[in-house]
Amino acid sequence: MSAPPVPLDPIRGVAEAMLRRFEAPTIDPYRTDPVGWVRDKLGEHLWSKQAEIAQSLVTNRYTAVQSCHDAGKSFTASRLTAWWLDVHPPGEAFVVTTAPTAAQVSAILWREIGKAHKKGRLFGRITGGTVPEWKLADGEIVAYGRKPADYDQAAFQGIHARYVLVIVDEACGIPRSLFDAVDALATNEAARVLAIGNPDDPASHFSEICRPGSGWNIIRIDGLATPNMTAEAVAGHRALADLFEREGLEPSSEPIPEGLGRCCCRRCGSRNASPGGV
Repeated sequence: MSAPPVPLDPIRGVAEAMLRRFEAPTIDPYRTDPVGWVRDKLGEHLWSKQAEIAQSLVTNRYTAVQSCHDAGKSFTASRLTAWWLDVHPPGEAFVVTTAPTAAQVSAILWREIGKAHKKGRLFGRITGGTVPEWKLADGEIVAYGRKPADYDQAAFQGIHARYVLVIVDEACGIPRSLFDAVDALATNEAARVLAIGNPDDPASHFSEICRPGSGWNIIRIDGLATPNMTAEAVAGHRALADLFEREGLEPSSEPIPEGLGRCCCRRCGSRNASPGGV
């Protein structure tokens, strides 16, 4: 014969419910592991410099990336956009992306964001157009890409979220005034700013923040150190092979990830043109 059911204690039940309201919310374990999120959620690989950029967003408020051409910059930024929104509670995170032209906003970075969204079967939906947006099911906007007027310091006002990520793509073409507008968004310790671009203009504001003492974590991607500089690729270009031999460089043995370009010549030019070794 089974024992009679134990009567519920209504006072205890109410007390436990009240305690649960004050418990710390569960933190997504991938919040501090963007590389793992990309691997497990999207089934993709980030090479060492992409991983360094991703991890910098965990520990640094400001990250500036001076990069060679075709190193997977937009691919990296798109995956970090998706990661940021997925690991924070819905509605508490917001991502703003900007670039020098509307075409660069919508046709390059947001095209990659759309791919990540589809591949990871992530929440909400993405709309296109000149101002692409990521929306929750109820229509709330949690991310957008925008190219404001160059001197509109109020360009990004009205965004109120606990976790804000601002991505400045092709940052060499962004004027100081818009960097000031971006900085106004990063007003709390949970906010992050990622500026990424080619070091083409030493007079740009991007060049200034990539100098020591700027307060930014500076990451440089050398065009001769990307994963597609394999022994086979280097041997296939006589001038490139001579350069590697002259400078005592070793070909890369890293796996070549998705989204990485194949062109070698532009990287060599970028590296030689930059005082930072990019």
